[in-house]
Amino acid sequence: MLKIAIIVCLILSIGASAQDWVEFEEVTMTNIQISLDLGVNDTFEKDLLTADLDNDGDQDIIIVRKVRFSTPGGKPNVLVMNESGVMVDRTTTLAPQFLDETDDRDVIAVDVNNDGWLDVITATTFGHIPRVYMNRGEVNNIWQGLEYISDDNRILPFAIPPQFCAIAAGDINGDTFPDLFLVDYANQLEDRLLINDGNGFFIDETDTRMTAAMSESVFGTSTEIYDINNDGFNDIIKVSSSGSSPPPGSTVPQVRILYNNGSGQFTQMSTFNNLTPYMMELIDVDNNGRKDIFVVSDDQDKVMLNTGNDVDQRALFDINDISNSPNTLSFGGNTFSVDLNKDGFLDMFIADVDTDIQGCNRNLVVLKNNAGASLTDPFNGANRPWLTQGTFDIAIADYNGDGYNDIWSGTCTGNRMFLQVPVDLIYLNGFE
Repeated sequence: MLKIAIIVCLILSIGASAQDWVEFEEVTMTNIQISLDLGVNDTFEKDLLTADLDNDGDQDIIIVRKVRFSTPGGKPNVLVMNESGVMVDRTTTLAPQFLDETDDRDVIAVDVNNDGWLDVITATTFGHIPRVYMNRGEVNNIWQGLEYISDDNRILPFAIPPQFCAIAAGDINGDTFPDLFLVDYANQLEDRLLINDGNGFFIDETDTRMTAAMSESVFGTSTEIYDINNDGFNDIIKVSSSGSSPPPGSTVPQVRILYNNGSGQFTQMSTFNNLTPYMMELIDVDNNGRKDIFVVSDDQDKVMLNTGNDVDQRALFDINDISNSPNTLSFGGNTFSVDLNKDGFLDMFIADVDTDIQGCNRNLVVLKNNAGASLTDPFNGANRPWLTQGTFDIAIADYNGDGYNDIWSGTCTGNRMFLQVPVDLIYLNGFE
């Protein structure tokens, strides 16, 4: 009984309420070791990736950076290594090419050559070619870091300088090697499908694997490669956001699904209008084994529940607005789905900054998954210190190894880190 009482006192001492669904303690000043201008005081636009880059069992972070909003201006990226729960900047020694000033707007980690080590790929907008940073693995049990070689031609130049804002990876042609899909932003290049040659080099096969209507986009902002209709073959899901010339046959922005026929060719396409989409996230809300689509909308955010297939094996969706969530009305940004409270259902985070429109005065939103029945805002718009203001992106993982997911938040005023306080402990033996 004394132990339980001590836990209760500890939680209350950091401002937690026993009535809250989840609780977090800020550890920014103790657990982040990055120079102030790149870390806790970094005011530039940022996109985050969490991944175990050195195969040591814990999650590291990559921060890609640029001048805020729709303005060219590259900034150095940051490699943050997890060293027993303390996040340490190791860019200079382990990823020196991150110090190049590139206009990166998205970053993924994927093993491009199937050697067991995650490589890093960035979507460099405003004319830069996407970069592939190869993971050098270990020598004598010491991780050697990431390396980008500018003339290795892993991704060749395009006929038109690209303006890619998002990138996805997945095996399109069934050879077990991850391919890439990049969505283009207000540029005549359009979206690009890059096929992996088996050695981590990529060939543009867009025009031979899909129609021009499938690769067309206006403001390509978000994309995923995933088997959305459960037929065993990876499809492409993408958002073409607002713009002066929407996709053919439409007067509004769209969510589009390109269906893989099993040979790596795309022969069917579904389009979904009237969603005013900006970003999206694949999430199995109801645990039925089919990925749903969470749509960050310029109106109220929405969930496209994946209910099955039609006679042509295209996925069917039941589309509903998120209710009781004033902070997901109007503009939003990046997303992250995670089982935050370990109940077996994925919850949803939505960053509040639209990177195309000035403004850092809104707050990060978290939506609770109510056992698959719905996603709702448990705070109904009331803020918590860990629901940061002016949030570009979030990276959620168990950073300190205690079994509970923590939050790294990249904001307009810097980076902040919050460790989850396991509030379920205070209910042991019925004590509240």
